[in-house]
Amino acid sequence: MTKPSCFMIMPITTPESLLDDYGNDPQHFEKVEKYLFVPAIERAGFTPISPKTEGSNLIQAKIIENLEKCDMVLCDMSILNPNVFFELGIRCAKEKPVTFVIDDITKTKKIPFDLSPMGCQEYKGLPTFELTSEIEKLASHITSTYAASAGKNIYWSIYSKDSSNEVFSDFTDQELLVLYHMSQGNSNKKIAKILTLGEGTVRNYGNSIFDKLDLKNRTRTSASKIALENNLLGYITQKRLL
Repeated sequence: MTKPSCFMIMPITTPESLLDDYGNDPQHFEKVEKYLFVPAIERAGFTPISPKTEGSNLIQAKIIENLEKCDMVLCDMSILNPNVFFELGIRCAKEKPVTFVIDDITKTKKIPFDLSPMGCQEYKGLPTFELTSEIEKLASHITSTYAASAGKNIYWSIYSKDSSNEVFSDFTDQELLVLYHMSQGNSNKKIAKILTLGEGTVRNYGNSIFDKLDLKNRTRTSASKIALENNLLGYITQKRLL
């Protein structure tokens, strides 16, 4: 049986302006691909497709073909590379699954607003020879994202009018914020402040919201939980509650 394919869109080389951040290693991202992305993609059950298209006379055509046909795309937003975002736009337009990653060096910078609600797995950027410890975590992220996607792109599930975000349309803004903070594991104290209630009454209020959403049935797997949380974050961001 042929394994599904996963195309990588990512930086190829390290820009001179960022060499200091990446140990003066112009081949840093080649090592990330070789020692982290490829093993993680294989462990997740996919055939990795490299972003490099050596020997092709029409490099752009091959890239677009991969963006159109591959079952999954791993998008590395590290260094906020414009070529990566261009390719991501093509993939999103095809409404096919994407899984997002970013290194801990770029994580401190501002991700474009339209992409901020996406579930993004952080990985350790340096030193590259320790990246093997991250393989299992990334493989799990790819597997969960693919399972939750049902063959669709999470971008559309967050922003489309016909998306599953309609599940949240019956909630008040206050209830949505409580759900968000509970999904992030934030404290009762923060939630109590949102509700302008005492901490002692927060648990019952929160549980009633969870019952209303029927989370027990909707979050039986980690994949469905991730999808629900991504949709929640996208929905409340769209409503400008955050």
